[in-house]
Amino acid sequence: MDKQPTSSYWRSLREDKRVAPRNSSVQKCDKSVRIEVAELSKKYKDIIIDAGGRDSP
Repeated sequence: MDKQPTSSYWRSLREDKRVAPRNSSVQKCDKSVRIEVAELSKKYKDIIIDAGGRDSP
């Protein structure tokens, strides 16, 4: 949810260095987050949501 893609950048650094365990990263904002989390929860046990420090709704 953070419009600054720091989590996606972190994930790409891990991927470049082949750090295990591997992880996936999806960047969504606004109302689409709820739908995406519902879908991802069918596939993943843990989901981490990174929101900006001044996030509102």
